[in-house]
Amino acid sequence: MRYEAIVTIIFFLISNFFTLKPFKINFNNFSIYLNLHTVPILCIIVLLASRCIGGEQLKYGFVGDETHLRPYDILLLFLSLAYIALSLDATGLLQYLAFWVSNKGKNSGYALYAYFYCFFIFLATFVGNDPVILSGTAFLAYFTRVTGLHPPIAFLFSQFTAANLASAVLPPSNPTNLVLTSTTSTSFLTYALYLILPVFFSAIALLGVLFIQFSPYNKLLSRDDNEVYIPSRLSAPEVNPRSVLIDRTGAIFSSVILTATLVSLVICSVLIEGMHVCWITIPAAFVVFVRDLVHDWRHHAKFKSKVEKRIGWLRTVNLSFPTVLTVGSRLPFALIPFAITQFILVNSLQAVGWIDIFASWAQKAIGDDTLRAVWVLGLIEIVLCNGSTNIGATVLMSQVLVQSSRNPKTVRAGMLGIAFGSNIGAYSFTLSASLAGLLWDKILKSKGIRIARLQFLWMNIFPLIITALVGFFVIYAEVMVMS
Repeated sequence: MRYEAIVTIIFFLISNFFTLKPFKINFNNFSIYLNLHTVPILCIIVLLASRCIGGEQLKYGFVGDETHLRPYDILLLFLSLAYIALSLDATGLLQYLAFWVSNKGKNSGYALYAYFYCFFIFLATFVGNDPVILSGTAFLAYFTRVTGLHPPIAFLFSQFTAANLASAVLPPSNPTNLVLTSTTSTSFLTYALYLILPVFFSAIALLGVLFIQFSPYNKLLSRDDNEVYIPSRLSAPEVNPRSVLIDRTGAIFSSVILTATLVSLVICSVLIEGMHVCWITIPAAFVVFVRDLVHDWRHHAKFKSKVEKRIGWLRTVNLSFPTVLTVGSRLPFALIPFAITQFILVNSLQAVGWIDIFASWAQKAIGDDTLRAVWVLGLIEIVLCNGSTNIGATVLMSQVLVQSSRNPKTVRAGMLGIAFGSNIGAYSFTLSASLAGLLWDKILKSKGIRIARLQFLWMNIFPLIITALVGFFVIYAEVMVMS
């Protein structure tokens, strides 16, 4: 084996290690952070300096192969859709719906738990897990605090698992879905039709598992001073949902744009083979962006005229365009460099022969067996999520998949298993299994709520097992029936 292959795999593993275990080195006047934002870039620099990889691998990280997988297309689509979803959230619509759901549950703890779960499932299906994590986590932290519910983990884990499970349905809901549809040239409609039933049945099973897990009859869950995770009665706050709806017109406008964009993506992915999906989402996001600018200018110009003479221009801009700046600050820009480095590192493994080796292992493990393709590749994806996040794991597994089999049915079965595994892998063993997990943990810490690593693992192990069993079984049944 050539030294390039050995050096490349070593630095690939180092990159994944610090993604899982971030580290900080303190000096007198500054600190060096070794994490998912810095270490992959450093590893790529080392590989370039040692001539293990060249400019072709760097180019691949941005443009891909220009026939199926185009990283820039995926990232632009995800960012533009994220802007629309976050703009929708900025109107207050998500909080409006959350309080509406809260009022429907009255004071029944069990009813509220089920209603919130269904609400997060429905919401994440269409807007993805990130907006649900951003808005829903803050809402639940407030809700559980004012109702005196302690500890709030039953409601928080319900939201987290629901958001990540439901994001498997539509390709734009999660960048891992986009990676797989691009790599395997699967239309958005075909993907969605295959994933609806696995998510639907898994969602039903998951709700049952959560009720059992947090039941007072579950003796495996430790409790201090007879803690109740889902009380039979809750003093839910009586809030008029309209009071939190900041921009009714904007909520309607953004909802229509988001719906039209998703429908267009599904239709065009069927009619136009190999199309650049970002051509649909970027104009849609630009329309919403312009509408936000106009709205901010109209409603905040009076503040601008009063304060611009007394304060600096930066403060004036903040007061004049609060919606645009708020949405812009919440966009997942950190995803871009991390995702690009994952494409580069995986293509580096391809260049030195490791993907061929992994593909030969996968071929021996699954052959042309549909059942093994779903289960083996799906379970490997879940495990790998905890070593390199679900994005890194999916980029790697997608390349292994397309080179391990030429049987269309096996490739489709493997793709669906990996897709389902990449989404439920977010609630598996570690918070770093997904960027959504890291975001969820960050928001909770800002609200004074800390989730220990072992607690995260323990609370997720049974939901993960049940949803994996149900989801993979339904996927296998679908592939066999449809073929």
